[in-house]
Amino acid sequence: MFKFIMRSLQLKLILGITMILALCIFTWQYLELRAFRQVVYQNLINSCENMVEVIDKIWEEHMLTHKILEAKKEIKIIGEIERVKLIYFVNQGGKVRFSSNPRLIGKTYAREEILQVEKTNRPYFKLLEKDAENTFLSLTPIANKPECQQCHREPNTIGYIGLDLDVKEEIGFLSQLNRNRMKRIAVLSPIFYFLLILAISLFLQVNIHRPLEIIRRGLNKVKNGIFGEKIVTKATDEIGELANSFNLMTETLQETSEELIRSAKMSTLGHLAVGISEELQKPLNSIQTNENLLRKRLAGGVDLEPILQNIEKNFALAQRTITNLVQFAGPAELQLKPTNLNLSLEEAILQADKENLLKKIKVNKKLTPNLPILELDQGRIKQALYNLVLNACEAMPEGGELTVSSMVRGKILVIEINDTGKGIPEDKIQDIFNPFFTTKAKGLGLGLMVIKENLERHKAKIEVDSFVNKGTMVRIEFPLE
Repeated sequence: MFKFIMRSLQLKLILGITMILALCIFTWQYLELRAFRQVVYQNLINSCENMVEVIDKIWEEHMLTHKILEAKKEIKIIGEIERVKLIYFVNQGGKVRFSSNPRLIGKTYAREEILQVEKTNRPYFKLLEKDAENTFLSLTPIANKPECQQCHREPNTIGYIGLDLDVKEEIGFLSQLNRNRMKRIAVLSPIFYFLLILAISLFLQVNIHRPLEIIRRGLNKVKNGIFGEKIVTKATDEIGELANSFNLMTETLQETSEELIRSAKMSTLGHLAVGISEELQKPLNSIQTNENLLRKRLAGGVDLEPILQNIEKNFALAQRTITNLVQFAGPAELQLKPTNLNLSLEEAILQADKENLLKKIKVNKKLTPNLPILELDQGRIKQALYNLVLNACEAMPEGGELTVSSMVRGKILVIEINDTGKGIPEDKIQDIFNPFFTTKAKGLGLGLMVIKENLERHKAKIEVDSFVNKGTMVRIEFPLE
């Protein structure tokens, strides 16, 4: 049973709240009964004080007129009142001088009470609640007033008045009150706790158990590899925040899972790319060698220059593809050297012109002189700029304008390459840096991805703005710090 309760949050909360409420109710009943008891106790003190004051006045008046017998008679009459058990006068030594009970006269009585009065200098009161007694005791000092000092030489107190009251009625009332309270608690508590437990159960079921059950099911789905489903809850408290955090976690897990799968695929493709590039490099080297030999042997003979240029163009294309494949498979360490980006742009344009890519294209160069020299990998940056120029040229098959610019803006060196080509559709612009994405009929779709990775390794960033039938602008920003 205990283990079953400990496994259930709902049962633990119900049990804990019930125990706390029960403790609060019993504490409240105890404090209330104690307060009422204190009221009864104070009423008894007031009754004793009033009665003792009357006895003291009677005794004083008759003592001053030397009518001792009259005083004793009146005090005996008071002693016959139903609730008065005993009236007595004792001196400072505790010897009874007068009592409503004649057998006490001359005896030593209430010695402990006298010591207590002398110690506190206040009247003494005590409630005896045993069934055989049910008595309220009081002992009050008699002050030695100036008119009493003719016969009494004591400095302050000439004696004490003792009064014992029968408080059976008050004790019975308190006992009955206590029994009634316990009966009321015994009768009402089961009903109260039943309704309380029902209310708590419904509250916990709606606000805690049900949302936690939804979260538990979501965790099981995540355990089984299902990341797409979100937890839907109306809760706006801590459980609602937990559900929102869980949804964010599942989104992150889904993205991470997809990234891991994509990385695994990329790793496989990388190994494949390395193998392809190694296999292609040998025949390409052979083609280049034979092309050079043909040029030498056919010099001055038949005009084979167009054929040789076509061989050279396709060789360069294959060489770029291999370079992209190698860099996509696993980028090597950067070989940083002082680099003039204006010179790199000039070389990229010169290479494009050498490959007859600029025949129908007007080139505008807006290069800022004396650009800061940056520590870059010259080969990779030159290849990246050439690929961007190549893309711009291929976007203008019918001709157009190519504008290359360089400038410094604050702490950034900016390179811009603009063309007036066909542009890129808006729905495809966000995919241009993805591997194997291309808008061309030919090509692997690795160029822009490799460019982006190479630039990011140099802590540079690339942005592309394009409008269909208006052209494309590529902006590269290199930090100067």
